Amino acid sequence: MTRLHRRTFLLGGAAGVGGALLAGRPARGNGFYNIAVRTVNTTGTVTVSATANANSDGQQRNAHVAADPDGPGFAVVFEDQQGTAAPTVRVSGFNSATSKAYEVQAHGTGGTHKQPDVAMGAAGNAIVVWDEDADANGYFNIARKILTPTGGVKAAQASANASGGGQQLHPSVAANFNGDFAVAWETDHTGTPQIGVRSFTPLGAPRTPADTLVPGTDPQIGIDDQTSVAVNWTEANDIYAQGRNPDGTTTGRLPRLRVHTTTTGRQDEPAMTVDPWGLITLTYTDDNDGNTFDQIHLGTGLTNTVW
Repeated sequence: MTRLHRRTFLLGGAAGVGGALLAGRPARGNGFYNIAVRTVNTTGTVTVSATANANSDGQQRNAHVAADPDGPGFAVVFEDQQGTAAPTVRVSGFNSATSKAYEVQAHGTGGTHKQPDVAMGAAGNAIVVWDEDADANGYFNIARKILTPTGGVKAAQASANASGGGQQLHPSVAANFNGDFAVAWETDHTGTPQIGVRSFTPLGAPRTPADTLVPGTDPQIGIDDQTSVAVNWTEANDIYAQGRNPDGTTTGRLPRLRVHTTTTGRQDEPAMTVDPWGLITLTYTDDNDGNTFDQIHLGTGLTNTVW
């Protein structure tokens, strides 16, 4: 899963049938945005174009997409804002790029809901997370909910974060083939900005009673088919990664590592994916010469194990 956020909010997911899926917000020239969906084959040719949102009124933005690793289905999540109303989070599920199965609001009415992310296992369930302030008190939790391939509720909305103090923001979610998933997010409930991490079963049951904490901001997360987790983040203009077991411990997993050797200038905007065997692939933006022009760096070869 990759994300070039703060640019076009473009997210790519590998399609189970080969190629890639892209969801983003193309300009219509009038200042209002829809969520476009594109399938791209292995030669780079766009094969299908679609739109995730049924209602084109207002603003649709911050799109993320996740693909079924064993078939053509996928889901797109996005923010929807109508006029001056608070944003909501919507989910569109597709049987394929040419067959939309459903579109639903992820939550009930009231409050502010934003910054969604989505993951999907081979069952085709959409695992959705987002910033949630349903009671409009100005404090956010990380909501999680699982939807079936037809848009039904597989697991009801609940909080991904165990600790509710302060602000919980900017979630990242990843799932493996079986549907096990993990969530990382920014938290300041201890008084210091950090990243919370927590693993869940395919039905949404947390594997730990408490959140695991790592330093930094802008978390990205991945999970392999053995349910081991890897987290990627920004800290002091550098990019780090670390592995975790499902219970939050680090035994046998990738030690905390700065993933680049050039430390001058700015490295930020990480993105990461973990394959079924724990192989980590990551990207980040780099401006080591300080000229305000970024390059995209790709890193391969890390594995989430020390064995």
